[in-house]
Amino acid sequence: MSSQRHAAHASTIVTMQLGVCLAVLLGLMFFSGGLFYLYTFNYDIGPYFTITRFIHFYAGLASIPFLLAKYGSTGYRFAGYYLRVPRFKKAGPPGLIPRILSPLLALDFFVLYCSGLYMLFHYYYTVANISPAEIKPVQLHLWASILAVPLLAAHLGSHLVDTARGLARERRELLAQQPLSSESARRVITRRAFVGTVLAGGLGLAIGFQNTPLVHKEFAGLFIGRIPREERGGPGDFPVETLFGKRTVDVAAWRLRIDGAVEREIGLTYAELLALPIATKRIRISCVSGWSSQPTWSGPRVRDVLEMAGADPMAKGVDFHSVSGYAFGWHRHRLVGDDAILATHVNGAPLSDNHGFPVRLIVPGYPGQNMVKQLDRITVRAEKEKFNPDFHLTSLAGSDNACARSAAAEA
Repeated sequence: MSSQRHAAHASTIVTMQLGVCLAVLLGLMFFSGGLFYLYTFNYDIGPYFTITRFIHFYAGLASIPFLLAKYGSTGYRFAGYYLRVPRFKKAGPPGLIPRILSPLLALDFFVLYCSGLYMLFHYYYTVANISPAEIKPVQLHLWASILAVPLLAAHLGSHLVDTARGLARERRELLAQQPLSSESARRVITRRAFVGTVLAGGLGLAIGFQNTPLVHKEFAGLFIGRIPREERGGPGDFPVETLFGKRTVDVAAWRLRIDGAVEREIGLTYAELLALPIATKRIRISCVSGWSSQPTWSGPRVRDVLEMAGADPMAKGVDFHSVSGYAFGWHRHRLVGDDAILATHVNGAPLSDNHGFPVRLIVPGYPGQNMVKQLDRITVRAEKEKFNPDFHLTSLAGSDNACARSAAAEA
């Protein structure tokens, strides 16, 4: 009977330990996820997207084994009680709140993680719909995240005191056994080995699917790094993602037009753009779909080009428009530094069509979706870019406010 009691107790302790680890990872994931959406909806926030992306994707991937182990452990205990296994019956029934919340959380987290992994491994994830409901995965991920917050708050609140008491009770029991019996020592080692294995699995997932040789792998329409075959081994050997597709630009006829709140509208040819003072910077570009890369970019600074047109010094916004129809609106004060570049070259070579030929925007610390490729127009606006979350995540390109609020990567 004692061994049965210890077995049930051990299962409870494992569940608690997994829950504590999972709570930390979920806290990181949801905090970074909140920042993620502020960037997606173009809130005026500092250049911290690189670390936000790092935390969100690493914590999310690392949490998967913990989530599976937690539900496995919880399900094992629930099944033991309801199947009337003596050691679990003796430990008592699950609480009312866990019995209600656990199935709801399991379903919500299934949707949350499946939609997140879909976006990580699938082309054009804001356009492709998930059958049979034809829901965009980014919308599904957003609403599952919102629903998870109150469910998790209630769940953690109901378990926090019990978890703290359970772990403290185990510590007292172990301290009371001096020296530890061989059976107690074996149980402690087994639990630690199990939790350690789950931790190793989480770290393996996070590291394996982020910035490793796996960026070159693709199968059955799914992919990780999004590096086109024609770019591999060359200066453009880093990921590509373009929602509205790339265009073939006739550089002889192409002009980069600067208009709006300026003293004079200008149209720069490619040769004129190349003749401007050039800045060369190694700038990391991080995509909302998960990947990150740090090429070396070269091109004139944004502020210099705006000054050529006599941009209104009091102007608050700048829209960048692509030949593809994609557009994004920027808060102007984020573009005045030394590192905001209109890149014409990457890693010493002219941009390819994949990476935005003839010119694209590069600004460190912001999502790749903001770095509009194949620019043909820059419009200076007097009014400030508004924070207007669009939960439908549809592109507004071509409207008066040209900011495309989709979570689509133009990286």
